[in-house]
Formats: sequence, C-alpha cells, structure tokens
Amino acid sequence: RIFIRTWKGHIGFAPDECKDGDLVVVLAGGTVPYVIRPVPRTEGMNDKRSFYTFVGDCYIHGIMFGEAFESPDNIEREMEEIVLV
Repeated sequence: RIFIRTWKGHIGFAPDECKDGDLVVVLAGGTVPYVIRPVPRTEGMNDKRSFYTFVGDCYIHGIMFGEAFESPDNIEREMEEIVLV
C-alpha cells in the first residue's frame, strides 16, 4: 500500500499500482472506495461511455463506511455509469 492524497484533499492508502490520473470511487450500493484507471479511447471508438480498469480497494479517511452517500448535500454524490474492462 502507498499513502495517497486526492485532488479534493482526502488522504488514505491505496494499492502500490496507483498512479496520477487514477480515480477513487464508491460504487453504488457499496461502502468501500476503490481505485479505477481510465482506459484511453482508441480511434474509431464510437461508444460515449467511460471505460476503466479496476486497480483495487483503498482506505480513504472519511468515506470508509458509507459516508460518501449519507448526506444529501455531499457534492461527492455525483453518479455516472461506467464500464469496467
């Protein structure tokens, strides 16, 4: 594990494989955050959805036990459909 800080200022521990540009997400219905990595778009890719690879689970202080979904005022509640490949 490595120590990380997100661009929103959260701190925690994530897999050694993490690198700049990876995203920390909480999947709908879950409580534990995960690290995902965007898959670069290739020429001729007409699909408008976002594609990601799974890097691993992580510990992020303040969002470990469902806190990301508890408050209706929480700006981190933004939901979008993603495809894991």
